[in-house]
Amino acid sequence: MRRILIIVAVLAFLGAAPGPVSRWQRSYFYDEADSSFNISDIACPSPHFCLAVGVIVENDGRSRPYGVVTRDGGEHWNPARPEDLPVSLFFLNENEGWMVTERGLWNTQNAGQTWKKIKSGTGWLAVAFTDPVHGWLAGNRRLIEATSDGGAHWSLVSQLTQYDGFPQDLSFEYVHFYDPLNGEVIGEPSGVADDRSLPDWMNPEMTRYRTPARGGVFGGRTSDGGRTWTLNTIDPGRRLAVATFPEPGRDWFVFIPPPTELYSDITEHDWKSGLNTTLQRMNDARISDVVTGADGSVVIAEIAIAGRLADTPVPGKVRILQGDSLTQLHEETVDYRAVARRIVLVRAGAHWFAATDTGMILRRN
Repeated sequence: MRRILIIVAVLAFLGAAPGPVSRWQRSYFYDEADSSFNISDIACPSPHFCLAVGVIVENDGRSRPYGVVTRDGGEHWNPARPEDLPVSLFFLNENEGWMVTERGLWNTQNAGQTWKKIKSGTGWLAVAFTDPVHGWLAGNRRLIEATSDGGAHWSLVSQLTQYDGFPQDLSFEYVHFYDPLNGEVIGEPSGVADDRSLPDWMNPEMTRYRTPARGGVFGGRTSDGGRTWTLNTIDPGRRLAVATFPEPGRDWFVFIPPPTELYSDITEHDWKSGLNTTLQRMNDARISDVVTGADGSVVIAEIAIAGRLADTPVPGKVRILQGDSLTQLHEETVDYRAVARRIVLVRAGAHWFAATDTGMILRRN
């Protein structure tokens, strides 16, 4: 009898034992029955301060700008209410940052507590500053402008805007500077009009997996702080999903494979030789974001492909891989509730965050 009781107790203990703890746990989730939160970008300029922005879409189709902010490393998130629909964020340091919106450019000098509109206009997609006064603003139809007085005045970068080798409808989606001298702009033909009234998973054209009128990825590179640019056709026919910038002169791109193909590649572009080299192939997944560290480490966020249909507007399971290099990747455990069509990765000190277009923010513990 005693032996039976011991066996029963052991079995009860094993049955109650918790499963493996997710490495990527839910830090925030927008859980409202009558609306959804599509996060377009997230920035973490310090280990404690992160800001995620996007759009709230009501069930009746109405939309409004929205954001959430943490000042304790993701333990708590509080509402942030931008005055215009956000597109992207850039922070130079913990206090000073810029937000590209649907109708202008905004600046904060107090860690997002207040924002001031410094430029009105439409069609901008990305901004970057190398110091408080030197910055670049990029967008649709070959739009690229520069400022040398903190955004009070802007001028077109004519070498980029007037280059005959670029399509007229080229949209510069990325502007990135490694340091005050070395920087790049990357773009592709736009093909569709902006419509931010729907979340990305209901309106796939507005994601980075949208379908432009034609393919082609183009770029410019500077090594003298933007005074002169080397212009290049990175790929003549493929479409761009995401770009990341490990070091000057060496970019990583994820191109969109054909809809029937169940894989996603990371391709390295060498600016000196002009060659593209496939570095890594992910089977049964679409890569949504890639972030590299100064030590060569890599974090990849991808969305699992269910069944035989890769191009679907339905959110898929979030998968995240991490490694010291692309050859040493391992899949990490992710909260089972995490699904998305698009994921944005960002590092915050010792932590990592992953924000989804379905209103969830994951933190790597």
